[in-house]
Amino acid sequence: MARNKLGDRAQYWLRRPAYLARWSRFRHLTMVKRPSYADNLYLADHAVRAAGLADGCVIECGTWAGGMSFGLMSTLRQIKEFHFFDSFEGLPPATEEDGERALKAQELGILKHDGNTAAYETFAANAERFRAPDQQVSVHRGWFQDTLPGFEPKRPIAVLRLDGDWYESTFVALTHLYDHVAHGGIILIDDYFHWEGCSRAVHDFLSSRKGLERIGESRHGLAYMIRHTQPPSTAGLAEKEKATFAAVREAAPCVEPPPTVMPRRREPR
Repeated sequence: MARNKLGDRAQYWLRRPAYLARWSRFRHLTMVKRPSYADNLYLADHAVRAAGLADGCVIECGTWAGGMSFGLMSTLRQIKEFHFFDSFEGLPPATEEDGERALKAQELGILKHDGNTAAYETFAANAERFRAPDQQVSVHRGWFQDTLPGFEPKRPIAVLRLDGDWYESTFVALTHLYDHVAHGGIILIDDYFHWEGCSRAVHDFLSSRKGLERIGESRHGLAYMIRHTQPPSTAGLAEKEKATFAAVREAAPCVEPPPTVMPRRREPR
């Protein structure tokens, strides 16, 4: 197991320059900070490789201007189907489930970029510009409660990224997409540690479904879950599934590696 952990950490540092290069390329189109951006790409990349999900699809709910969307497209070249959901009108009204801080932030108008508003036409044009020739990209414009019911991807979901901020947006996305996530697929939850409503929606949903998933945290504070369609005991699983649980659980770990093996690099402020 120690050897596997070292291998995962080594892969993180080996691939990290490529992830950061994509942040530099798309930084004007994302609000995700540089370290967390790299964590998003690494976790998605590692999960797809470890679970053998190249025939799956990627779905992002809450794209803003597309900086993370295009980073995922550039990183996961083996994935052929991408779906991006956003209202392109900013965030919906926060509710009591989102907590006082969210209600106050929206009331005072202090949320960035006019409440996360982005231009649909610009996003669609950039998606076409940055996709690989064999990648199919669909942009679903509208509120999640209008666009997600009845939607069904043609392929199992390999990577589901949730960036809806509020309780209702997160809960609706999980309600309609969770069952389509492949065994070993990953769910990235951007706002879990930032907005009360997001974390509450995740807990309420898992509780209502008696979900087996646990919340993991990457090196720089990104929450994620590995989808289990069966109990996550590795006792009777195939070797590839064992590797999936072991490898992705260690992806971008919070625990620092020994300095003599893999020193942590200081991030610029």
